Amino acid sequence: MANRLHSTRGTSFVYDDRMLAISPRNILITLLAIIPFALATPAQTFEWGDLPELHGGLGFGGPFAGTHNGALIVAGGANFPNGMPWDGGDKIWYDEIYTLESGDTEWTQNSTLPQVRGYGVSISTPEGLLIIGGSDAENVYRSVWLLTYDPATKSVESMTLPPLPQASAFHAGALVGNTVFIAAGHKSADSSDLNHEFWAMDISGPANGWTWETRTPWPGEARIKAVAASHVDGSGAPFFYYFSGEVPTKDDDGSTTLRYLTDGYRYNPRDDSWTTIAELDKPVAATRAIGVGQSHILVFSGSTGEHVTLPTQDIPEFPPVVRTYNTITDAWSTAGDMSRSVVTTEVVEWDGNIVITTGEIRPGVRTPRVQTLSIGASDNSFGTLNYIVLGTYLLALVGVGIYFSRRENGTDDFFLAGKRVPWWAAGLSIYVTQLSAITFVSIPALSYATNWVVFPGSICILIMAPK
Repeated sequence: MANRLHSTRGTSFVYDDRMLAISPRNILITLLAIIPFALATPAQTFEWGDLPELHGGLGFGGPFAGTHNGALIVAGGANFPNGMPWDGGDKIWYDEIYTLESGDTEWTQNSTLPQVRGYGVSISTPEGLLIIGGSDAENVYRSVWLLTYDPATKSVESMTLPPLPQASAFHAGALVGNTVFIAAGHKSADSSDLNHEFWAMDISGPANGWTWETRTPWPGEARIKAVAASHVDGSGAPFFYYFSGEVPTKDDDGSTTLRYLTDGYRYNPRDDSWTTIAELDKPVAATRAIGVGQSHILVFSGSTGEHVTLPTQDIPEFPPVVRTYNTITDAWSTAGDMSRSVVTTEVVEWDGNIVITTGEIRPGVRTPRVQTLSIGASDNSFGTLNYIVLGTYLLALVGVGIYFSRRENGTDDFFLAGKRVPWWAAGLSIYVTQLSAITFVSIPALSYATNWVVFPGSICILIMAPK
C-alpha cells in the first residue's frame, strides 16, 4: 500500500512501505535530504549602526523617547555639563524635545516639555508618546503627558492626562495590547521610599477618557530601576514581563546601600495574575528591554552592581552584553554585544530598526550617540543545494519503484511482498510509516514548547512495532 511522506515545504511524495523499510539506499537518500535543511538556515545576526548624534555633545541620562507620526522623539533627561559629579559638577535637568524624521541628518529642537523632567517611563501609542511620572532635582511627580508630533511644523504639542495614583520615578512600564502597565518605583526624593504598586490604563478609547486602575502587584520586593517589556506568545496572548532592579536602603549614617535583584515575573492581564520566571545570572538594573520575534525579549546592557562599592569615578563602563529571555523555554542566554553600552535610556522601534537613544555609559558619563540595531533575517529560501537533493531524492524513488515493479507478479507481491518480508522488516516498515518530516519537526517542537511528556510516547512505537 502506498503512503505519503510530507516534507517541511508542504510537498508530498508517494512511496511503498516495503521499499522504504528494506532499501538501504532509501535510508541514505533520506539522510542526504535531511542534512541540507539543517545547513540552509544561518543564525540571526546583529547589525549595529548610528543615527545623528543629539545636540550638545554630552547626551542625556533618563530621557524620554518614542515615536509618533513617523518621527523619533527624545525629550528631557539630565547630564553634568559643568563637570563630573566627583569634581563637584551639578546635575542639570532639561525640558527640550528633539525630533528626527527618516532621512534627516540632524535633530530638530523647537518644542519643550511642560516642565524639566527625567527618569520616568515613555511609551509610544497610536495617539502619541506618553510621558509618565519621573523626577527633577527636587521632586518626584505623578504627572502624565501625551506628546503629539506635527510633521508639517516639525513641532510637538503636549496634552495633560490623568496623573498616576501616586508619584513615581525610576519605575518600569510597557504597553501590553491596549493597556499601559506601570510598576511603581520610589515616590519621593528619598530613593529608599519605595512603592509596591502596579497600575494599568486602558488606552483603547479617546485620550480624554483614559484613567488609571490599581492591579495586583508583583510578588517580589518593591524596587527601583527594574526592567519591563511586553511580549505576545504563540497563541496571541499578550504578557507583561518584569525583572531585576535595585533595592535602596538607608543606613544609620544617612548613606544609601543598594542591593541588586535577579528575580523575574510574568503578568497575565486576562486574570490579573503573576508567575515567577527564571532568574538572571546577573542583575540588569536601570536599562530597558524589548520583545522581538515569537519568543524572545532582548535586554541591553544593565547595571550589575559588581562595582557599586567603588568610588563613582572608578566605576567602569556598564557591560555591553545583550541578553535574551526565551518566553517559551523560560531561559536566559547571551545574544551578543552592543556597539556601546548604555543604561538609563529608552529602547524604541522606529524605521525598521531598534533604536537606543543616548544614555549613560558609566555613572555620571553620558553619550550623545543614538544607536540602531537591525536583526539580520535568516535566509529562509529553499536554496540550490536543497533543490539538487530534492530532485535526486525524487529520481531515486522513481527508479526504485520501477525496479521493484518489474519483480511483482500479482497483488500478493504488491501488498504482501510475496510473504517474504521478515517480521523485523515489517515492523520497521510500520515504524517508518508513522514517521514524516512533520513528525521530526512537530514532536521536538511540542516538547520544546511544553514538556517532555509527549516525547516518550513517540518512542514507545519501537516497543510496539515488533508485536
